[in-house]
Amino acid sequence: YVLPWEFRAGVSYQHVHTTYHHPNFRDGFSDRRVNNTQIYQASLSREVMPGLDATLYYTLTDAESNVKDFDFDRSVYGFSLTYRF
Repeated sequence: YVLPWEFRAGVSYQHVHTTYHHPNFRDGFSDRRVNNTQIYQASLSREVMPGLDATLYYTLTDAESNVKDFDFDRSVYGFSLTYRF
């Protein structure tokens, strides 16, 4: 989406379901591990000069598993410069 002052905004969502075929050693080899991971991302970018974009982004990963050692939440904030030629 194009915003005022030539800023561009982006959002994305991804869901990943993973079933592992072998019992998990961290669970005493009793259960097959199943993960459901949701990934949310938002970004704000702007062309700072011809061919050069600056981007701020945030990514939230919410991983849920039936084996508790693999449950986690992660937040990543970042800044990138991209040059196109």
